[in-house]
Amino acid sequence: MSVSQSTLLKAQKIVDNGGVVEVTKDEEWSVQGTRDSYSITVEGTGFLCEKIDQDDNRKLCVGWQFCGGEKEDRSCKHIEAVKKWRDQN
Repeated sequence: MSVSQSTLLKAQKIVDNGGVVEVTKDEEWSVQGTRDSYSITVEGTGFLCEKIDQDDNRKLCVGWQFCGGEKEDRSCKHIEAVKKWRDQN
């Protein structure tokens, strides 16, 4: 699945602002979005993005959820930020 240029630019902004932190090496990352925090985890051959609320409850990221396609191919700006961060580190 191809990702839009707009999504890639938003992902780069997250990386540039220091919004990606590795929680568990090559398995989980914390991403600070515009207003909310997200947990990105490796799931099979892809990634899963979950929004984390103030009570540590998790909900699927709307961008990831409605991306369409196979689960392994889904993406969002938070996942793309993790990919960019991994490429730089």
